[in-house]
Amino acid sequence: MIHGFSISNFEQASNLISNGEYKIDDSCYMKRDNSSISIFLDGFEIVKYQSNGIVEIKNHGNYNLRFKRYLSTLSPVKIIQKEYQWYLGEQIFFSSMKFENGEWRKG
Repeated sequence: MIHGFSISNFEQASNLISNGEYKIDDSCYMKRDNSSISIFLDGFEIVKYQSNGIVEIKNHGNYNLRFKRYLSTLSPVKIIQKEYQWYLGEQIFFSSMKFENGEWRKG
């Protein structure tokens, strides 16, 4: 699992990738293209860090503890759960979210 591992932006992810791909664990890896770095979990793109600072996260409808743990570890803001609802800080989490200019919005 992803214990002790944390990335929250393009620069941090970029420091780990040397040849275009980086294996995080057996079910999760990062892949780089020209202007972004994507993280895949079980084949689903769950996080995309863009070089301009925008971060996109998606759970693909998987509201389970495992996806929440990975997304929380790999996003600028930790995901918390209150009464079956996910939140990014005070913002309700929707299946696809975008972090831009210090704010989350539905992506």
